Amino acid sequence: MLLDSSVAHSLEELSLAWQVDGDCRATKKTQKPCPGQSSTSWAFLQDPCSSLGNCFWVVDPAPFLSLCVQDPCGTWELQPACTLVATYIHLCAHSFVSLASPPQCAP
Repeated sequence: MLLDSSVAHSLEELSLAWQVDGDCRATKKTQKPCPGQSSTSWAFLQDPCSSLGNCFWVVDPAPFLSLCVQDPCGTWELQPACTLVATYIHLCAHSFVSLASPPQCAP
């Protein structure tokens, strides 16, 4: 969600919109996005057996999945997925759907 309440079309647009003054500056990604859907993102945000499934009909997971898929492949794939899952859980809570964080994302 951007400052004007519109939906960001990319992770870059989202991060630039919320950028703060000071030492924080936009940097260019050196890795390319994954060529297909992330299996981690799919498991959290689309799999009918997902622990988040009780909220799929309340808060559309598609925008979160599209942002998750844009993140780079590699061993750190779980961290961006868990960040988006935390945001999704927060929005579900605002709609009175209580969800627990998946065990893979527990601190």
